Amino acid sequence: MDGLCCRHLKQQCLICFEQVGSTNTFTSKRLKCNHSFHVNCITEWFVTSDECPVCRCKQTEDPIILFKEKVEDGMRVKYKDAIDSLEDEVKRLTETLRMQSMFMNGSGTGIGFFSMAGNLSGSDFEDLVTTTTSLIHDLPGHNI
Repeated sequence: MDGLCCRHLKQQCLICFEQVGSTNTFTSKRLKCNHSFHVNCITEWFVTSDECPVCRCKQTEDPIILFKEKVEDGMRVKYKDAIDSLEDEVKRLTETLRMQSMFMNGSGTGIGFFSMAGNLSGSDFEDLVTTTTSLIHDLPGHNI
């Protein structure tokens, strides 16, 4: 090879427009479609796309893409576990609030303060949970 892009016979990375070799080296990478790029440029490109930035040819067998997919799959599993855990915690807190609402309304000591929980979101809900936990903790014989 003469150091030129095998597809366009240019020594230019079409991401950064600087000179690049056409062979796979420490600093340059040739894709299966024969377009060549700087390793750093194409790696950054592959963060958001699995295609050649010039011809849009899928690079499904490229080691960088395969590694990216493996990392993404691992992250999906971890995030799914975290989301499932948070959903379980929200269900538990909602049930605690429901039970507290029944207790407060049934005993005549509350005015339905906790029945609003279904209409709250974000920091208001967090504040309600904190307040509820504090109130429950202060009640004799109740521990959370």
